[in-house]
Amino acid sequence: MQSQTGLTLWFTGLSGSGKTTVAREVETRLRDRGLRVEQLDGDVVREHLTRDLGFSRADRDENIRRSSFVAALLTRNGVITLCCFISPYRRARQEARRLIGSFVEIYVNAPLELCEKRDAKGLYARARSGEIAAFTGISDPYEPPENPEIELRTDRESPAESAGKIIAYLEQQGYISPGPADLHLHTTFSDGLLSPAELIAAAREAGLGAVAVTDHDATGGLQPALEAGRKLGLEVIPGIELSALQGDKEIHILGYFIDPENEALKATLARIIAARRNRALEMIEKLRALGLDITEKEVRAAAKTAYIGRPHLARVLLDKGYIKDIQEAFSADYIGRGGRAYVERFEISPARAIELILEAGGIPVLAHPGFLSDGTALEEQDILPYLSEGLRGLEVYYSRHTLQQVQYYRRLALDQGLLITGGSDWHGKEKGRLGSVRLSSCYLEALKKARPALK
Repeated sequence: MQSQTGLTLWFTGLSGSGKTTVAREVETRLRDRGLRVEQLDGDVVREHLTRDLGFSRADRDENIRRSSFVAALLTRNGVITLCCFISPYRRARQEARRLIGSFVEIYVNAPLELCEKRDAKGLYARARSGEIAAFTGISDPYEPPENPEIELRTDRESPAESAGKIIAYLEQQGYISPGPADLHLHTTFSDGLLSPAELIAAAREAGLGAVAVTDHDATGGLQPALEAGRKLGLEVIPGIELSALQGDKEIHILGYFIDPENEALKATLARIIAARRNRALEMIEKLRALGLDITEKEVRAAAKTAYIGRPHLARVLLDKGYIKDIQEAFSADYIGRGGRAYVERFEISPARAIELILEAGGIPVLAHPGFLSDGTALEEQDILPYLSEGLRGLEVYYSRHTLQQVQYYRRLALDQGLLITGGSDWHGKEKGRLGSVRLSSCYLEALKKARPALK
């Protein structure tokens, strides 16, 4: 559980504006980070703490005074307290701020007509008919905050988007530490199963504070991922994973903070994509020659984007019952390296991959050195030559690295002055692996500080 400073988040707005809904989303995200959180909701407080009070102005003020006292006690004891009250009067909210001290006012703004539509209990209708007197927004005034720290427009934002704005504000103001990072994720723009927006939503749900989208030899998912990150308050780092060949070993180089519009990078990726398409078509023909009924249309349907590769062929083989599991496709019988339907691909060298990332303003990092595609691992003598080519970091923390490998590569990185990164390499296949590597924010900050030196 993190050490934390107490704080009150005061949600104010009309009945039906979405105060409690957003607060619950915020509470979930804070608890996912191991923080202590309590919520004081207006309806619950009136049932247990202020049952003796009515709805006159004096009673409303007393309701807020008592609630503020409880919130102040929780806040002083290091609890993040979420207060959800209509609290219609500015003076009462100002008094709550004075009493509590660590106070963030959140104006949950929604048009009255929308609040009425959301009213499942029919309170607004009863107020309009005169059955309920002194009802805020109908027969009693609501005084909107003049200078709230945060204003939400719940008529335009989803609860997740509103919660993202709050979490982002708390991080920016230093009230909470940035969430952990997963710096190795894939989308449908390479061989992942989730779209960029779906991936970012899943990452936010997993309690992550930052992610890097690192599709294989592709940058098309970066812009939609960045847009989704802005909506949900999740930091998204534009990245890539370039596949390279060193002798008979496939080496992957991660690039962080790249400029996807860099001409040299774009030209190389276009060549890779064209070569990959031709390669996929050749492998389809080889599979058909082996008696397997598989078509380009089926493979493209499995891919869902312009990127098509061996994983998509494997998925079709599995769907049609030719293999029992995905890994079987990558054997000598099918499309494994050197297999009966395998076709060599256009490759760049690790040195060229590093060069391209540097030219694109990025930071080149060696991906999963302990887990190569052929089942082997790189040793110190294998890695050191890449330093002279411009390699800046090692992916030390990786979902399939053993503890011994983590210790080995961490020592190597420290000895050589290399940046330390980490990620799950999640493709959307195993739900439990997203965020299975939760990189401390100190490593992400070190990565960010290294970026200006490369310009």
